[in-house]
Amino acid sequence: LEKTVEVLAKGLQGDPQVREQALTHLMDSRPWVSNTRLVGDILDRLTSQLSEEDVPGSYQKGLLIAWDLLEPALEANLDDQVLGLLSTLHLHVDDEAPLFAERPALVRQWILGKSTPELVRRLVKLAHRHHRVAHFPLVATIAAPLLLADFYAAGPEEIPTFLRLFREMREQVRVSLMERLPVSAEEMEVRLLLLIVHTCGIDPALSLQISAWMAKGSRELKESILQTVEDLGDPAGGPALRLALLDDDEEIASEAARVLSAIGFKPAAPLMARVVKMRKEHGKPHEAYHAAVCRALGVFLLPETIPYLEDLVHKKGLFGSQAPSGIREAALRALACFPSRRRKISWRRWRGRAMDWPRRCWRR
Repeated sequence: LEKTVEVLAKGLQGDPQVREQALTHLMDSRPWVSNTRLVGDILDRLTSQLSEEDVPGSYQKGLLIAWDLLEPALEANLDDQVLGLLSTLHLHVDDEAPLFAERPALVRQWILGKSTPELVRRLVKLAHRHHRVAHFPLVATIAAPLLLADFYAAGPEEIPTFLRLFREMREQVRVSLMERLPVSAEEMEVRLLLLIVHTCGIDPALSLQISAWMAKGSRELKESILQTVEDLGDPAGGPALRLALLDDDEEIASEAARVLSAIGFKPAAPLMARVVKMRKEHGKPHEAYHAAVCRALGVFLLPETIPYLEDLVHKKGLFGSQAPSGIREAALRALACFPSRRRKISWRRWRGRAMDWPRRCWRR
């Protein structure tokens, strides 16, 4: 039996007629699948045959045999042979000049249609052990929703293992999170989701999904979202905090303004200024929030915000005759950050006065 299978395996590299006969006989019956050496040898030769095959029928036969041998190979710990086959198939999916036109679509359809959930989990975990999950994006795409479901059902001791795996398949996990987040009805599930976001990063689409929880979530959840976005330091997280600027809690709104400036999300600057006016008109606390907005504008350094800050320093604008001293000081410090308005300020000399110095300094 071993000699017969070895001859058939060598026939996979023969001329088309011999190759066709070898494939046909290897498909008939497989009493040799318990032989680790034969399984590894045939997988290696099938991978080579698939790389050079230009006949669609023979390619599909070879792919069928190779795919059926994946589970026996996984059981026998033939990691190199399994990863070699997956690498070859992913190269064929992205091949811009395939040996025959149908090859990329055939491989994609086969992987997506013939992969069982258990096989996909085993393949991804195998790739993770070898730090090669990023090399197999198609398998990772199938695995992402399955692993997310496993993550939510896992115990606390398993969470770090899942997070290490998610770090290698960030893009696929973020797509699955966008599909799962709208149906999340419990805050506890959103808290677990924030752990994944902290690991995989954030993009504008996912950020918009999270923003809804800034409006309806508890104070603790809002603080967790603010902390997560700040830790990531990515401007893509800015849309998640837009609604936080409108929060009734001035502390949450002020913290949102600070985090938006920390991540450099400049499109939020016009909304920050409008919210100040809205809070004042509705009788909500606004001084601490307004000071936070001035500090944020000093970080953004947008030239169009200079007149707004100068009006606050000159006792004009929103507050009429005089703005509170905390807001005026924050506006003055923000203006000092602009290169065109920077002056040598002796804070020790001017601290405690009525702050008339800015009027003299910027009058012209």
